[in-house]
Amino acid sequence: MKITNIEIVRNKKPIPLPASWRPAWNEPDSSDTNSLWFSFYKVHTDEGIVGIGPTGLGNIGMPSYAESSLIGQDPAFIERFWDINMKGREIIVGSTSCGGLDIALWDIIGKATGMPIYKLLGRLQR
Repeated sequence: MKITNIEIVRNKKPIPLPASWRPAWNEPDSSDTNSLWFSFYKVHTDEGIVGIGPTGLGNIGMPSYAESSLIGQDPAFIERFWDINMKGREIIVGSTSCGGLDIALWDIIGKATGMPIYKLLGRLQR
């Protein structure tokens, strides 16, 4: 299985919130907001499986190094993705920029195997 395309889907208008909200991740410089924007990655494969993961990129595009390192690659090579895209880069581009791609890759693997991700990662037996 190979990754063929990655897209970012964004809501077309802000989602109104029932009450004013102050995002903690922007503190101490944040201000109250009454709406929320949301976007997510859709990672497509040549087998028709699509993985979905959140993104905090807002209206900016996906980092080109992330896209170029994934297109044509096997989505199961998540450690390779992390080695190329995440180690040390969270200081430069922000930790939310590629974390959703990691989630989308796990989503693809879970769908391909027919197993929930918590089982793939080794759930605790009780």
